[in-house]
Amino acid sequence: MKNIIYTLIAVAILFSGCKKEGCMDSTATNYNPDAEKDDGSCYTLGCMDSVATNYDPLATVNNYDSPCTYLEIGDSYQGGQIFYLSSSGPGNTPHGLIVQTNAIGNQMLPWGCSGALIGTSSDIGTGAQNTIDIISGCIDPGIAAKSAANPMVSGGYSDWYLPSHAELLKLHQARHQIWGLNKDCDTPFGIPGVYYWSSSEASNNRAYCVNFSDMYVGGMYECITTQDHSKSSLNMVVAVRNF
Repeated sequence: MKNIIYTLIAVAILFSGCKKEGCMDSTATNYNPDAEKDDGSCYTLGCMDSVATNYDPLATVNNYDSPCTYLEIGDSYQGGQIFYLSSSGPGNTPHGLIVQTNAIGNQMLPWGCSGALIGTSSDIGTGAQNTIDIISGCIDPGIAAKSAANPMVSGGYSDWYLPSHAELLKLHQARHQIWGLNKDCDTPFGIPGVYYWSSSEASNNRAYCVNFSDMYVGGMYECITTQDHSKSSLNMVVAVRNF
């Protein structure tokens, strides 16, 4: 009898040591539903780069069959299209500028506040504050900054603004990716020979603007990029936002 008991115990020990091993984590890529003992082999395929658009915080191995993807100029994103990218955000996360890709009612509006110096800047990253300062410091109705900052502009976002001069020039550089223009000086909204206001002043009576189309100058067509116009001049308005 003792021999039979010892034999049964030995068989039980043998079988208990022969449990099927594998990954028992049901969220893992190599999960084995038949596994009875976890062997530490679990892994999850995905993009491990935290700045990628398809970043997977659960990934433990990069999936090279479906690699990480990143934002690019021309991408539709957050109510418009990206026209400028920078990786200088916190943790090297990308940030940049988005343009509303439809003209704002094809309106020709003045810059406003002729004779008054608001104190705006021309640098990248200053358009939003410029717009705030113009709206708070200028009582003129129907001006470019107030039109661009309309919260109903596009995409459900309420933080649109009139771009600074440098921001508007970046949009000019990206016009081919944004609107698919064929010629160097084609206009984005099909209205030739017009300028688009920036939120940057040149003086108390003038502000900077950018032309996206060709003009007949000196007997030939030229793409005249930037000028400064009287604040009472009527120019087009385009709205941008940052992310």
